[in-house]
Amino acid sequence: SIWIMNSDGTGKTQLTTEEDGYCSDPSFSPDGSKIVYNKGFINPGVPFLIKDSTNEIWVMDSDGSDKHMIYTTGDSLYFLHQSAWGKNNKIIFERIQWEKPPEIWI
Repeated sequence: SIWIMNSDGTGKTQLTTEEDGYCSDPSFSPDGSKIVYNKGFINPGVPFLIKDSTNEIWVMDSDGSDKHMIYTTGDSLYFLHQSAWGKNNKIIFERIQWEKPPEIWI
């Protein structure tokens, strides 16, 4: 799950509640209005970060509303990592294919 809170620890708010997967690598847009994050689903009986899991890149408003997927690995041969906002509001992430060098996507 992804949470936000004030720097003093108050105002804790849960933004995602993905019971069938996990969310990671949240990054705020330059203006703070949106968050990009990775979402993954692990198939039962398959170890974490092994083939046969599905990975996606999602964007939501900074209050947790308007969640929508913008990219999926689809065929489960890839792992997505370190999504972030770049210049001109472009989203950058690392796509790793098993047993091959990682790729940077923009």
